[in-house]
Amino acid sequence: METALEEDERLPIALAFNLDALAILVTLKTRAAMAVRINITLPEDVLERIDRFAADRGLSRSTFLARAASREMERNAG
Repeated sequence: METALEEDERLPIALAFNLDALAILVTLKTRAAMAVRINITLPEDVLERIDRFAADRGLSRSTFLARAASREMERNAG
């Protein structure tokens, strides 16, 4: 299989082969919904822990909270 990638580039895909077919799974980013500013109240110590946790992972506070909320809703769906 030939590729037009440079030596150090990587594609976000998974390949599966068999004798009759080739499957290629490609990760697609969907268009994100527009961000909306909100105002919430949190205990100061909780906010400090959120900020430290997010910063240690290179995330903004908003990104961390959005991901955490999404994961919690998915975990409890159904």
